[in-house]
Amino acid sequence: MKKRFFLIIGIVLCLFLSATFLFLGLKPLLIKPKTADFAPERPVAIDDNTDSTANAGNMVADKKCPVDFASLKSINSDIYAWIDIPGTNISYPVLQSENDDAFYLNHDSDGNYSSNGAIFSEKEYNTKSFEDPVTVLYGHDMLSGDMFGKLQSYYSNGDFLRENDEILIYTPHKELRYKIFAATPYNSFHLLYYYPFEKSYVFNQFFDELYNYRTVSSTYIKDRKPFHGDKVLVLSTCMNSGNQKRYLVMGVLSSTVEYN
Repeated sequence: MKKRFFLIIGIVLCLFLSATFLFLGLKPLLIKPKTADFAPERPVAIDDNTDSTANAGNMVADKKCPVDFASLKSINSDIYAWIDIPGTNISYPVLQSENDDAFYLNHDSDGNYSSNGAIFSEKEYNTKSFEDPVTVLYGHDMLSGDMFGKLQSYYSNGDFLRENDEILIYTPHKELRYKIFAATPYNSFHLLYYYPFEKSYVFNQFFDELYNYRTVSSTYIKDRKPFHGDKVLVLSTCMNSGNQKRYLVMGVLSSTVEYN
């Protein structure tokens, strides 16, 4: 009788522990970060009746930022921008840790542990101003399609790229629009470590060589190739195939709207 009793207790305990571990494993997928509530509404466009003046692609507009950064920063002060790519599922806060560049590899935008991680830049290599010659944003290639999980499937298609070729970045003070000029597999080199893009010859040579780096999954728009003085945004994630290469989507800054 005692053996049966302990057997039943053991089975119940095993089931309880299994359910607990399963929940903990699925928790990052089941619980939506609070920051997801502050995504800008789509479609996003510059109003035709906006009172603005243009100067080399820069505008000062009588419009407000569509992202509630005050609320976002009350959740996590590391949030400094928002990325939105119309035509895709990509619409997330952008973060930068003050103390650990690897923190958001396994923490979400609320600062909680999550295998999804978050979209982030590295303090050691980039400022938060998007004024660097090249700014790199990282995100995981998640099987669920979250973060940058669909980046490769989207932009390996040249027709999709031409129809969905704009990346929007919002900060508390301005809106930046980038036109995508390249989407390609690339080696696993850390771009900002190996290439000092502030040097004109490095910048120009890198993008010259990039346009000659052809694979089946590469897509380029010839007349958008950047030159030194341009501002480039790079979205970087792992290849779907799981090899050691990265998949990069690159855009060149085409316009900036500063909020009043």
